[in-house]
Amino acid sequence: MKNFVYIEMEDSVQVREKSVRISDVASVYAADPAVCAGVKNIVLYKFEKKEKQVISLLWLTASVQAKFPDCLVIPHGESDCIVEWKDSAAQKGFDTLLGKLKVLVVSLICLFGGAFSIMAFHNDISITNIFSQFYEFVTGNSSGGFTLLEVSYSLGLLIGILVFYNHVGKKKITSEPTPIEVSMRNYERDMDEAIIKRRDREGSKVDVQ
Repeated sequence: MKNFVYIEMEDSVQVREKSVRISDVASVYAADPAVCAGVKNIVLYKFEKKEKQVISLLWLTASVQAKFPDCLVIPHGESDCIVEWKDSAAQKGFDTLLGKLKVLVVSLICLFGGAFSIMAFHNDISITNIFSQFYEFVTGNSSGGFTLLEVSYSLGLLIGILVFYNHVGKKKITSEPTPIEVSMRNYERDMDEAIIKRRDREGSKVDVQ
């Protein structure tokens, strides 16, 4: 009687050890605890250098069948998993510092780029003249350039940006993903697909030959 082994593969993971085991790239379930533990411990690939490698579901299935021929693998999830090796705690610290620097640089670019875009747009439509004319039309008095209209507009612009990005400091306004999170997820998916396609063309994917 065959043992059923259910495997759900991730799309991308990071590992700290050179040896990549099934437990690193997939969730495993089997009715027999010994079989489940044995499957999780199967080594799929060993890194020799820092790189990103693509491990296919076919290779994972073949590895399980080679060690447990009486098992029937029932796969779920992704057909390929991108594995990246992070080799040490020092590297982790470097990556953390590098990540913070990247966040700082991107934040500054967004801040000054956004400010420049808003100013350029306001200058293009002559918003100062529009506010002055509207203020004079409503109140009958000349605008000094700093009225309740400008203050309300500035506050509304700030609130609109906060609501759009769904963030106030480190806290979210709602539980929904922010536009940046959605964009980053789409970017990661596109990058993963590009890496998998390139490995396919190069023939360097860990797959059944």
